[in-house]
Amino acid sequence: MFSIPTNFKQDISEELLTDNIYEIYGKLPRDLIGGGRPSYILPSISFKKLAEYIKKIHVKNIQFNYLLNSPSLQNIEYTQKGKQKIHKFLAKLVHIGVDTFTVTIPYLAQYIKERFPSVNINVSIIANVNNLTKVKYWENIGVDTLTLSLDLNRNFKELKAIKEKSQLKLKLLVNEGCLLSCIFRDYHHNVSSISSSNNHKNISNVIDYCTINCRTLYLNDFSNFIRAPWIRPEDIHQYKKIGIDYFKIIGRATSPARLKETVNAYTKGEYKGDLSNIVSFQNRPDKLSFKQNFSILYHLLKNHGFKISKILRAQRFKLNSYPPYIDNSKLDKFIDHFLNKKEHCCMNSPMQCNHCAIFAKKAIKIDKKEVDHLLANLEELRRILIYDKM
Repeated sequence: MFSIPTNFKQDISEELLTDNIYEIYGKLPRDLIGGGRPSYILPSISFKKLAEYIKKIHVKNIQFNYLLNSPSLQNIEYTQKGKQKIHKFLAKLVHIGVDTFTVTIPYLAQYIKERFPSVNINVSIIANVNNLTKVKYWENIGVDTLTLSLDLNRNFKELKAIKEKSQLKLKLLVNEGCLLSCIFRDYHHNVSSISSSNNHKNISNVIDYCTINCRTLYLNDFSNFIRAPWIRPEDIHQYKKIGIDYFKIIGRATSPARLKETVNAYTKGEYKGDLSNIVSFQNRPDKLSFKQNFSILYHLLKNHGFKISKILRAQRFKLNSYPPYIDNSKLDKFIDHFLNKKEHCCMNSPMQCNHCAIFAKKAIKIDKKEVDHLLANLEELRRILIYDKM
């Protein structure tokens, strides 16, 4: 069963609904809690329209999962005023029919469990639940579903152990293009949560320092594109065999056409073409609206002053080579290595194992001249953020 994102366009959602879809997830672009994506890349929707949307998908017997997945509440939960705001906001969401809350913070899970016991609780991937000990902690709190860490996606030994020893429903994220064990991930989630919270309106749009570094790491070693813990549509059945209950597809910021293509690929269990079309290697919309572009430019000018010309110049690079073309047909035997391994090589010795590098040579097509140009511009932008006075 799949959990899919929404862009809040009802006609698109209805097109995507099949018997394999049990849940649609999303959130307001900006709210009290914040979330895992900056507000400027998310589809705009009012609270009234959100309520109408939830009512419509309930008619189709589809649940709605509201994301409260910020890794921090900025300590407002420890003030009386903050608690009142949290309670009022959650009560409004429950009133309009939210079925599930996705949380990162144990405090929120406990609060919802005690104050709103009728609502299901899903633990966000941002909580980085990567072993059985953490699973048991969350289980004791009383959550219903766990979205396990990306770093477990190819660790079948650990996934089996967790499934055997936990009563919780387990969910995996299938098409995230994050670097394996990325050191920027936690920091990136914090930046995004601040950029989607009502408490930080003045710094809602910032230059994505984390993405600059991630892209640099990818382009300096193409095997990172293969090593990233995505799951191919063709391999979903291997996870069903070991008892994984749900699969989450990301794409709230992508175009309707791309979202439809991605959902169809995973629900059908096959995809022919460029894997980069359905795996999110870049955390940004396919195309920004005029309002989104204006918002970004306004905040860049406000936050970075006269350095804006240098920043815009550094960002003026071609994106034709990012992400590269990844031929999905060349990856048919890729998963066998992980199914047969007793130890999870990607976590224990990724640089000593050539498996991902071998498949990178087979599957990736890329213009190396454009890569050199892109790397130079990424480095210029990184240096502006580190060295220049803003």
